[in-house]
Amino acid sequence: MAGVLLLSSCGTSRAGGTLASGERVASTGSSASTTAVVPESAAVHTHHAPPSAKPSLAAPQPTTSTPNAQAPSSRAPTPSFTLSGSGEDQTELFFLAPGLAVFHFDHPAATPFAAYLLNEQGEHLALLANGTALNTRQVFGIKAGGRYTLHMIAQDEWQARVEQPELTDLEREIIASRVLSGQGSTATAPILLNQGSQRVEWTQSGSFPATFLLWSLDGQQRVEIVVNSTAATGTGTIMVPVASAYLLDAQANGAWTVAFPEP
Repeated sequence: MAGVLLLSSCGTSRAGGTLASGERVASTGSSASTTAVVPESAAVHTHHAPPSAKPSLAAPQPTTSTPNAQAPSSRAPTPSFTLSGSGEDQTELFFLAPGLAVFHFDHPAATPFAAYLLNEQGEHLALLANGTALNTRQVFGIKAGGRYTLHMIAQDEWQARVEQPELTDLEREIIASRVLSGQGSTATAPILLNQGSQRVEWTQSGSFPATFLLWSLDGQQRVEIVVNSTAATGTGTIMVPVASAYLLDAQANGAWTVAFPEP
């Protein structure tokens, strides 16, 4: 069953990390990403593997339920919209402009749920949500404006709200704290970081591997702190590509903290 689409009225250089004992540096392979600090004992989270077969993504005929069927060439206000469905499904194509995209997922059932972001060609871009009984807010940087789709893996009802906040709105959320904390998967308020090396200390108590990423407010810079780590604590040094405000995107299923000590 196709997901239901509802429009609402609201609208780097790569560098190595300095490692703590027992950790290694893994390159992301992306020109806009820095390197990641990954513990040697980290197990890759395979709770839900990306779809092995790329589903057909033929563009739907323009209808009143398909937002921005004609993709603009530059950033334009993208209205927030809601997608809903039940069970495994792939949504209609929707337009996203270059910049930061915010995804709100609601899956109240205590059954496995995963959400993948794909481009119009069916290429897997990111695992945005993974777990049970989820109500999360995750972010992802859109490099090029175009049409995208979400592939949901579920057994029960789910809902996803997608929005692209204005930079000025995100800047108003900047906080002064250098210690971020949360429970489960979520994206935090932005914090200011200087360009260059930055020490990071983190903890997590979940039973699944945890991933912590930083995204610049324009969605063009990504810094991987740790990826798929089962370790309860960790320290390392990341390279901040530009002085800017960054949001922390945490994917975990327990309590966690990420601290950025002053130099």
